[in-house]
Amino acid sequence: MDATFNPVMSAPTVWHPADAREAYLLKRRFGQQADYVAGGTLLRTEWEAGTRSVSPHWIDLQRVTGLREVFMQAGGLCIGSQVTLGTCRRHPSLANLYPLVGEAIRSTAASSVRNVATLGGNVCSGVGDVLPALLLYDAELEWQDEHGPVAPLPLTEWLELRAADALDPDRILLTIRLPARADVTGIPQASGSDSGLPSLPRIAVYHKVGRREAFSPSLVTTAVSAEIDTAGCFRQVKIATGGGKAKPARLGALEAWLEGSKADQCRLPDVYERVMDEYRPAGDIFAGESYRRKTAASLITADLWRLLQQTASEGGETLC
Repeated sequence: MDATFNPVMSAPTVWHPADAREAYLLKRRFGQQADYVAGGTLLRTEWEAGTRSVSPHWIDLQRVTGLREVFMQAGGLCIGSQVTLGTCRRHPSLANLYPLVGEAIRSTAASSVRNVATLGGNVCSGVGDVLPALLLYDAELEWQDEHGPVAPLPLTEWLELRAADALDPDRILLTIRLPARADVTGIPQASGSDSGLPSLPRIAVYHKVGRREAFSPSLVTTAVSAEIDTAGCFRQVKIATGGGKAKPARLGALEAWLEGSKADQCRLPDVYERVMDEYRPAGDIFAGESYRRKTAASLITADLWRLLQQTASEGGETLC
């Protein structure tokens, strides 16, 4: 049942902690009477929809040090949780090494909203449109509790714990980490041109389907990356889904079934059926579960078909 919308009679008290631990202790002190606020775009949407009450205490995270930076670190790229979506989309390292994140951001909200909304807010919503792209790149999340920063937690694991309501609700997201991976599009590969060998056919694609072309909540989101090796087999297969209120997730069973298998068109009908079996979205008044599953299955199958066509155009064999 939706929460009752009970705006407070007076303006909320706004707290401005200087660091993440102070912010955490404030939240622990006020409990459900307080909300963390950064860009505030999601909160405002929930307030206006009547699905969330306006809390009497707001804990402003914009002054917390160290959360508004993007920097390279040994092992990958680190993005502070308070970095705006607009900044993320324009950042050259993110665009070059993890392009699907930028593509997901491009289809999220209007540009004016992206200049205020933060990546951390999109993640912490649990259903943000950027999550499938982050899942594709094996993102990890670093959190703050009362003792300090906690060891990074894989995004996949955090989503499972969140769904099971098994998380400390007061923890603060500090950093989103994108590990350096040899299979990430844009990072030089052993099979790439730098080695003198021909590049392997590959794809990296993000899709968002909404009720209208732009500035629309998602019904279905998908992210797919894969390549076909010199033996004509699928490699580095990663497939993630989300959209609406569905928990974003990697389709691990489908990935395992495709990995190392012969890349031919005979497998595509089975790909469609396996997506239908594994992807479990929630329907609503705008689109039912069946429509969402069929849409995701069609998008993912079409992406792999395009990879097969790319292979065929380069002289590879993709027929049954």
